Amino acid sequence: MINSTTRLKTIIIEYKNILLNDGMVTHDELKKMMSVDEELCTLCNYSEGALDKIGRVILRQANKNKNRRKVILDKSHINEVLEERIKLYQQGMSDVEIAKQQDVCLTTIYAWRETRRLKPNPTISEKISDMRMRYYEQGLTDREIAEIMETSYNAIRSWRQRNKLPVNKAKENEHDK
Repeated sequence: MINSTTRLKTIIIEYKNILLNDGMVTHDELKKMMSVDEELCTLCNYSEGALDKIGRVILRQANKNKNRRKVILDKSHINEVLEERIKLYQQGMSDVEIAKQQDVCLTTIYAWRETRRLKPNPTISEKISDMRMRYYEQGLTDREIAEIMETSYNAIRSWRQRNKLPVNKAKENEHDK
């Protein structure tokens, strides 16, 4: 079993590599990223001071490696990336979608959004669930919703049951009266 010191060193290297690959961040942005890392927080006994020290170590190592590898981040390139990121966010893309589009890790997008106090956009599954709910609230049956959304009756029925919604009864056909 790996001891906690060895694991902490590994985590520091992982964060350093994230910064080298995805771009440098401020100390505060890094601390926000680290504060949502359950394993790291556990290793630090949820100590703010310990996270602060580790953040400084990570930034120092990343800066040292950045200079060694002669990684020069062109400011105009960074601005282009950030402009694209805000456009993707404004288009309604989720953190996961933006991270995939920009080929960065999810934590980078989360920290970027949090530092700007932006609310997360809904994920694709949340958007689909919202659409289903709108159709359900209009009184459509599971079969009607499935047909409109081009999915199976069972998918809609399972979604409705997970949300503890009663069955919408089919409206009587005019000819049946």
